[in-house]
Parts: sequence; C-alpha cells; structure tokens
Amino acid sequence: MSPDGPRIAVVHYHARPGGVSRVIRQTMEVLSAEAELTVLLGEPPPEHDPLAARCTVIPELAYSAEDASAPQPGLADRLRAAAQDALGAAPDLWHIHNHSLGKSPALTRAVAELARRGERLLLQIHDFAEDGRPADYRRLSRALGVDALRRTLYPDAPHVHYALLNNRDRNLLAAAGLDPARLHLLPNPVRTPASSSGAEGASRGADDRPATVVYPVRAIRRKNIGEFLLWSLLRPERRFAITLAPRNPRARPVYEDWVRYAADRGLPLEFEAAGPGGEDFPALIERAAALATTSVAEGFGLAFLEPWLAGKPLTGRDLPEITADFKACGIDLSALYDRLAVPAEWIDSAELRRRIGQTLRATRESYGLPFREEHAGRVLEIARSEGPIDFGVLDEDLQRVVLDRLSEDPGARRELDIPDAFPAADVITHNRGIVQREYAPDRFAARLLELYRATAGSAAAAPDHAADPARLIDAFLAPKRFTLLRT
Repeated sequence: MSPDGPRIAVVHYHARPGGVSRVIRQTMEVLSAEAELTVLLGEPPPEHDPLAARCTVIPELAYSAEDASAPQPGLADRLRAAAQDALGAAPDLWHIHNHSLGKSPALTRAVAELARRGERLLLQIHDFAEDGRPADYRRLSRALGVDALRRTLYPDAPHVHYALLNNRDRNLLAAAGLDPARLHLLPNPVRTPASSSGAEGASRGADDRPATVVYPVRAIRRKNIGEFLLWSLLRPERRFAITLAPRNPRARPVYEDWVRYAADRGLPLEFEAAGPGGEDFPALIERAAALATTSVAEGFGLAFLEPWLAGKPLTGRDLPEITADFKACGIDLSALYDRLAVPAEWIDSAELRRRIGQTLRATRESYGLPFREEHAGRVLEIARSEGPIDFGVLDEDLQRVVLDRLSEDPGARRELDIPDAFPAADVITHNRGIVQREYAPDRFAARLLELYRATAGSAAAAPDHAADPARLIDAFLAPKRFTLLRT
C-alpha cells in the first residue's frame, strides 16, 4: 500500500445525475487527501464535471441492451491497465458501484474475474436487480448464463467486502449466503440543501397548518403518487406540489393519467413544480411549509433525512425497514404512518386477489421462478390481516376506486384515519442535529477510509462460494414487502 494512503480505482457505469454519481463525487472530494483515487467510467462526464479530469473512459462499462450477447473476456485486464496507468501503480483495492445491477454484464463478469485473481474488492450496492428490475436480471442471465450467474454474482471470499446502505440490505445478503463479517454499513452522506439554512423552517411547529406541502420527487410508480393525490382530496384548504415528471418514457403514461385525473377533479395539486417550466427547486423548497413522502420503496432513504437539514417538517409514509437505522440514531419519525388504512369493503376482494396473482405471476416468471396460487393468497392475507387494506398495496386503478368514492361521498372521508400531525419545532431541531452529526460528509469519509483499509489489508483466497440471487428475489417478493406499485 502506498505510504500516502491506499490507491483506489473507483468503477461505475457513468457520471449522469443521480445518487450513485453524487456519492462518487463526494468520495473524490472528501478523500482526496487520504487516498489516491481514479475513476473508471463507461462514458465521459460533462466537461464541467469535477470527475472529468480524474477519470478514464472504458466503453464496456456503459449500459448494455437487454439482449446483449455474452461479454468477451479481457475487461478485467483493461480495467487493471487503466487503473495502473492513472495511479502510477496497481490499485490496492477496487471500489466498484452496483456491479450486480445488470446494466453491464461485462462489468459483472470482470468483477468475478478480479475476485478469482485475489484483487481486493469493495463492492458497494445501492440497488438490486432482484428488487423489481427483472429486465436487468434477464440481461445478466442471458449474457452470463443462469448457472454462472448464481456462482459468481455475489462472490464470497476474504478479500471481497461489501458496502451496504442499510441493515435491511445487509441482512438480506447475509441470509442469501454471504459472510456477515464482510458486509459493512456505509450510509450515504447528506448535505444541507442549498435552499435553506434551516432557521426559518425550524420555527414552524405542530400548530402551524402548512399551506403548501411539497413532495420533492420524480413521479415514478413506486413513489405512490395516488396517495399524495388522496391527501390533496382530503385537505383542500392546503396546496400540494410534486416537483418532477418521470425521465423514462415508459413511466410517462401512468404519470400522465394522474395529471389528467387531478385536473378533472380540480385537486389543489401542482405537477412539475420545479425545473423547466416550474419554479427554481431551491426556491420551492425554501417556501415549502412541509415536505412529504408517500413512497412504498426506497434504497437509502434521503427523503427521511434532508427535510430536517432544510428546517422543514416531514409528513407522510414511513418505511420501517429503511428508517430503522435512522431511528436507532435517535431521529424522531413518530409523525409518520406506516400504513394508510382503507375499509376492506371498498375494494373488491376477488379483483384485488386477481391483480396480485397476475402481477406476482408475471414478476416471478420474469425472473425465471415458478408461481403458485398460494403466493397470491399469502399476500392478500397479510394485506387484510388488520381488517382494512393499506392504500399503498393497491395499484393505480384500485387507488382511483378509493378516490372516486371519496369524491362522490364526502361523508366517507370520516372512515379514513389519516394522521394529520406535523413535527413540532423542537423535533425539527433535534433531528437536524442528529443528521448533521451522523450523516455528515466527514463521517462518511471516516467510515469509507476505514473500509478501504480493512479491505486492502485482507488476505486473498479463491472464492469458493457465492450468495444465491434466487434467495434475494424471494426475499424482495416476500408477502410483507409486496405492493402492486413496486413492479
């Protein structure tokens, strides 16, 4: 290892805007004095990007088509040569992001080869192909073969370490067969939003009735947009705003259906409130009286941390598997709810079961797994275990059934128990202090540097085991995690 710090080769598909690229930039920023780093990407960053001067482009790392043919061998050699050229010597370890996501089977194969050679690897997983991304998983299966994929996707060896965003992911990988001793928590750093110092927002408390509730989100299906519309229907005295439309053209039809629905019913909800055609995003957050989330699935969960740094109350849906780590640090999320109960008789049980079965069958078969009717029965049993059905389990069509009922019969609104609490000023101040301490960039840097040293100092041994991705698929499709919006 270099006396000036470990030599690190950071690898990812691209530098496009997004959570992973943001983490890579922050890694380069906070560890530049502690380690020698270079970045290998599949496509060049924009000229103004700070990564541009410190990266090498390896085209095989770029996204592949779903029907991509088997990758040719040799990428591991090309990665090593590029890293050695940039660093002046072979890297002490590789920090590779989302190698198992399936965007480039060539990278997955190269990681398996690097592991076989004894190269020290820190594999940071932000997203799983096994979690609602069957197209990515099929790309891997077709390019590498099902048997080879199961043997190599998640290699287990003393010199291969994993960085996970939360304890849920750590526990899932341990249950799938990886050694827990090499599964490390590495939560993302969180910076104070540019919109606010927090002073103004921190003065707002539980007695303040926010006039505008902002959902800072790109409105894809798993963000559960119908539930935010439900709020706007039940709280017409307020204003509601969703910041961004989906990027993916395949997500546009569902989004546009919601836009039309809200317009037809005159709901107090603004779409695409930030960005082109809308307000400046920092200004929108600055004037927001509260921020919201109704998402049914998250990776790290920035939505539960950033509002406090902006001095804003957070309202909406809790995701206990994701927020458990935050609560363990002392963050108070007691104003959130983890289910929004709808009377069971409002939803046709047979139709709900049919939709669950249809979706589960399609999803399991898209992963090459068998489907049995009891899978759907178990999901429905859990969905109705408390009598009422969670609104977040429903798809858009069934959510509109609920919204239509509430529109046509205002008296029915008394049958819904939707929390209307907003955190008091002392809770905002309390949470802000914890986020600043526990998720600060310098805390991230210290954790990551510790992982670098532990990985670089590991003994090498040929991988003789791998986690089973089929067990991960089963875990993500478990009845307690199922919602029609996640697929």
